[in-house]
Amino acid sequence: MPFGVGVNIGAVTVAGASFVAATLPAARAVLRLGVLVFVVGAFAAWAANAAMAASVCVIAFLLLNSFLVNTRGELSWHGAADGWRLGALALASGIGWWVGWVRRSFAARNRFADLEALANGEPLPAALPHSGFTNSRVAVAALWRQAWHRRDPRR
Repeated sequence: MPFGVGVNIGAVTVAGASFVAATLPAARAVLRLGVLVFVVGAFAAWAANAAMAASVCVIAFLLLNSFLVNTRGELSWHGAADGWRLGALALASGIGWWVGWVRRSFAARNRFADLEALANGEPLPAALPHSGFTNSRVAVAALWRQAWHRRDPRR
C-alpha cells in the first residue's frame, strides 16, 4: 500500500476514534487516551509499516492534545503529562508495528506450504479455514497435479 494512502486511512481512523473519545467525560482522560492508544496500535499492526505507524502516532497525539485535552482545538504543551501521553501512543505504535511485522513474516513463510506439500508428495488438505486465497491455491495445485498425472501415466 502506498505511504500516503496508508497515512490517510490512519488519519481518518484516528479522527473517528477522537470523536468517540470526545463522547467520554473529560474527567476520564485516561480512558480517552486508551481509546486512541488502542486505535493507533491496531492501525500499526494492520499496516505493518513503521513510517506509517509513526506518522499516525503523531497525528493521534495532535488530535489528542488539541481536542481531547484542550477541548478548543488549541495546541499547547502540558509538560510531563504530554510526554507520558506521547510515550503511550508511541509505545502502542511500536508494539502494533512489531505485531504486524511478525504476522506478515509468518504469512510470507507459510505462503507456499501447500505447494511444498504437493512437491513432497504429501496429501493436500481438503480445505484451509483461514483464507479463500489459500484454498484457491490448493485447488490450482490439485488440478495441476491431476493434469501432470494424466500426461505421464507412470507417475
